[in-house]
Amino acid sequence: MSPLERHDGEVRPGDEPTQWLVDSGTSNHFSPFKFLFLSLTPLDPPINVLTGNGWITAESKGTIPLIIKVHNRVEYVHVENVLYIPSQRTRVNLFSIVVLAERGLHSDFGPVDVKFMNEGEIVASGTKIGNCW
Repeated sequence: MSPLERHDGEVRPGDEPTQWLVDSGTSNHFSPFKFLFLSLTPLDPPINVLTGNGWITAESKGTIPLIIKVHNRVEYVHVENVLYIPSQRTRVNLFSIVVLAERGLHSDFGPVDVKFMNEGEIVASGTKIGNCW
């Protein structure tokens, strides 16, 4: 069963649960899609996050598995400490450049892609779609 079939009504028309937007302004990784998480830990107290649309509340955090392509190989990784924010207005996952930078990774944004590097080696990449990476 695919993740989209397990949503229990959580995915709405126009949602993009398989998309991750690279965001240089967000302080954490965010997702409004509960079904993507391998595990969730309630936040006590919940965390209030300021967005361009006002304050929203993170109820819990957890781990989301990802399949990434590095060069010509596929790797399975876990994105940890992703904040679950069901009221997030942007119905895609947000991947935080700030979190990567704090872990010593560098981001190189080009005209058609973005590369994430550790000590000069590409560890992941993404494609620019429209005006978003």
